[in-house]
Amino acid sequence: MKYSGPVRIKDEPFILVFVHFGPETPDTLATFARAGLNRNKFAIPILISERYRPELDFPGETILYKSFSEASKRFKRVNRHYTTMASGYWAHTFDRIFALSALKDRFPDFGVPVVHLESDVLPLFDKEELAFLKESFDGVAVPRYSQSRGIGSILYSPSISKLRTTLERLNELALEKMDFLENDMQLLGQALNSGLIQELPSHPSDHFGFMPDTTLRHMPLFDGAALGQYLFGRDPFHQHGLMISGFVNPEYAERTDVTDFVWRCDPKEDYVDLVIGTRSGTFKVSNLHVHSKELLPELSDNSERWVRAIREANHEQMRISEVSRAISPHSRNATPYERILIARRKGFWITAYRYLRKRIL
Repeated sequence: MKYSGPVRIKDEPFILVFVHFGPETPDTLATFARAGLNRNKFAIPILISERYRPELDFPGETILYKSFSEASKRFKRVNRHYTTMASGYWAHTFDRIFALSALKDRFPDFGVPVVHLESDVLPLFDKEELAFLKESFDGVAVPRYSQSRGIGSILYSPSISKLRTTLERLNELALEKMDFLENDMQLLGQALNSGLIQELPSHPSDHFGFMPDTTLRHMPLFDGAALGQYLFGRDPFHQHGLMISGFVNPEYAERTDVTDFVWRCDPKEDYVDLVIGTRSGTFKVSNLHVHSKELLPELSDNSERWVRAIREANHEQMRISEVSRAISPHSRNATPYERILIARRKGFWITAYRYLRKRIL
């Protein structure tokens, strides 16, 4: 992270963009978009999709995107199983990052910042975090998932022009590394490790040695997956169709013990922040990756659902297991034909080893 001076907090317009492809329309997308608008009155909400989705009732404009990048086209040829498996979900996740290029034709003002969220990510940031991002990052930035992978749960760019040039270079990097890429997270990891994109702070230790002169009440944490997985669990497909909190992401646990966090609500004038206490201080959760796809109510210290989640996270009550009703393409297993394609792509021995290891563990 760079830092050029005090964080100056003020209301400024920015583009809040979601991207969604495929037949399923997740309940979380429009609901979480509205939650972001409640905290950011100057946000310009945009949905990028291959078709108009009136059933979604998205609170903003839809931009159609059908001219897929060369990297996306090549990825689908190399990984043919992804085009049908889970309704094409894994192919669409690779498309999603490059689809952000559709913004350049709609917005001639290249100085407007961009925040992109995945459809199951709840925005909890406001103008304080936006000011922090503007002062701290001069390029496109995402959280890190592991040493070799990034994650596009939240993506920040200081401008559309910077986003456009970065996507062009990311397309080149993807074509260069295509034989080794299984998903978009690996591509983002390559981009992080090469310095093409910057890293958003997702661990408390990311702020060590970086405590600017700021009026922020709490330094922000941008959730890749682990915070949302701990509060609300993983995708029900990975939990036998159940929603149960408390999952400790092993990649996150290598650096941070999420079970030691103390969670609480911090009321503001118009809404509530989600804050965690650690041994090194307090931090604000600026976005929450709701990996469980649960359609959450607005964050509130009076919400029964949020009170329960925080009490579970703080070890103050037993965790409750519930049957999920979320719309998720993960609920369908790969067909035998798709499994053969996967094995051919990854190697039969590697595929067999991973399958047996998963069954045993």
